Amino acid sequence: MIDIQLLANKSNIKKYDSGSIIIDENGKDYDEMFILLIGKVNIIKNYNLPNEVTLETITPGNIFGEMNFFCEGPSDITVIAIEDTTVASITKKNYFNIAKKNNDLFIQLMEILSERVVKAQNNFKLINSEKIRIFKEYNIDENAFYKSLLFPKDHVTYSIIRPEEFENYIYPQTYTCPYCNQTFQGFTPLSSKLVLKGDLSCNMRRIYQSFDPIWYEVLTCPHCYFSALESSLNSEEKLKKELIADQLDLIKLELNLNLEEPRDIEQVFASHYLALICSNGYEKKKQIDAKLWLSMSWLYSDVNDVEMERFAVEKALEYTDIYYSECDLSPEAKQVALMILGTLARKLGSYNDSILYLSKAITVPTGKSVYKRLIELEIDEIREEKNKYK
Repeated sequence: MIDIQLLANKSNIKKYDSGSIIIDENGKDYDEMFILLIGKVNIIKNYNLPNEVTLETITPGNIFGEMNFFCEGPSDITVIAIEDTTVASITKKNYFNIAKKNNDLFIQLMEILSERVVKAQNNFKLINSEKIRIFKEYNIDENAFYKSLLFPKDHVTYSIIRPEEFENYIYPQTYTCPYCNQTFQGFTPLSSKLVLKGDLSCNMRRIYQSFDPIWYEVLTCPHCYFSALESSLNSEEKLKKELIADQLDLIKLELNLNLEEPRDIEQVFASHYLALICSNGYEKKKQIDAKLWLSMSWLYSDVNDVEMERFAVEKALEYTDIYYSECDLSPEAKQVALMILGTLARKLGSYNDSILYLSKAITVPTGKSVYKRLIELEIDEIREEKNKYK
């Protein structure tokens, strides 16, 4: 999502009442595009005609009017505010100023533009040539830009290769990709050979001797880059391909990812971020995202990236809370979700919230007694830690 506050400081802010026409297909020539900051707008074709159709609804952080910006001239769409709406107007002049002075914001703008390019294939060559020209003129790192389509801006490259002994704990299996319907070979852990190392803790991460299953928990199709947890890949739930097509197809077009064995940690991160995109096609998105962000918080901890670990912990807390609050969970699933929330809040130094989550976990009806003992130990540790930092 684009940095709205930063954009607002560098753009012309305009406000429209609900029902106002922002772009009129029967009106003047336009040479600007808009980022929606507040409200919602509908993009309409053939406005006020018998064959009128609403093409899409735009929500905050997204862009519209981009083809007017690149092509100039009369618009072929009408854009109407369906709520009180605030937009940032981007002209050629302040667009180039952004490119010169703020590389991060420029990359965010280009990312949104790229997503919308896929929705207008007939205009792809025009916008792509404009991107190439700007890359050269303003010395933008093209590789960094395309990586920003998948990875957060503070994610760096970690040169860690899979340990050789992992080979002893995986076996090949053939899967059918639900997105492109082609078969591919993936690897799955040999659960019968895994031996736990140490006791289970409240964060529910299972540590095994000589193997880490997180490296293989997400499967990626090499043909289309569709990625998912094995449970999602084998689910009977139908994938809604149209919800992920634009972003997934663009990444496959622009990024060349290494999917070979032995894999490295960057491949593992890429598969998780791809799975976050693909989760949009499943009804169980909330549960999937909570699991993926939790795993990535552990991965960033493993590579000693404190800043990105905190970022992933915050995301895991956010999505686990949504999953817990909005989904119909069994007593055991509620208990586990509360335990995870408690450990995540502890990671962020929110000790009172942590104890509150864990106390709720203890009182879940028909919860597991073995979990209750883990929770009691966790609460004791948190209280000691809290007192130490008073």
